Amino acid sequence: EANRDVGMIVLKVKRVHLCGNRPANKALSIPDSNQSRNQIGGVCVRYGDERKTFEQHPTTWQVKPYDEDNNRSYVTFVFRYRPRGM
Repeated sequence: EANRDVGMIVLKVKRVHLCGNRPANKALSIPDSNQSRNQIGGVCVRYGDERKTFEQHPTTWQVKPYDEDNNRSYVTFVFRYRPRGM
């Protein structure tokens, strides 16, 4: 039986208070995707042609929860898809 969460992307939006800004986290490197390429239901990823883009902004937002007693998501979006071979 396949894992119930395969092919699911969940986006959770939370309400917050903006408190200021802070230094951004370091940019992450892209992991090698060759591991799952030959597995049934494996991820199929292709990179396009190189193109210029902007560097990461040096700062990000400093936030705190909108409601300290309720840490639930304000809205949640669930996207489901099926990888090739399933």
